[in-house]
Amino acid sequence: MRKKTSIAAIIPAHNEAETIASVVRAVVRSGMCSEVIVVADGCKDATADVARAAGATRIIVRRRSSGKGGALRAGVRATRAPILLFLDADVQGLTRRHMRALLQPVLSGKVAMTVGLRDRGELLM
Repeated sequence: MRKKTSIAAIIPAHNEAETIASVVRAVVRSGMCSEVIVVADGCKDATADVARAAGATRIIVRRRSSGKGGALRAGVRATRAPILLFLDADVQGLTRRHMRALLQPVLSGKVAMTVGLRDRGELLM
């Protein structure tokens, strides 16, 4: 039996209490990630609490914002997963189909990295 590859979704967030729940729920519902790590980067709102309630497996709270790069770095340091999925906290309409399209080429070994683009919030594949 083939062991399932560990995938960590890392979601940097700065004051995204209004949008983080839908992103976290989409990742959890997909069943594709073994970890959902939200980095609440200098948030002044309830981003961390909302992410936790939505099912994030780990919340990293940073009192001061270090920017998106610093938040991503904190998420990377928090996992040992060999595959990382970076998602914006405000992406709209995220589905299992989107996640599969992003992850399958990496999981199959065809590529080392994929990138999804979005136009005004909607994910384009």
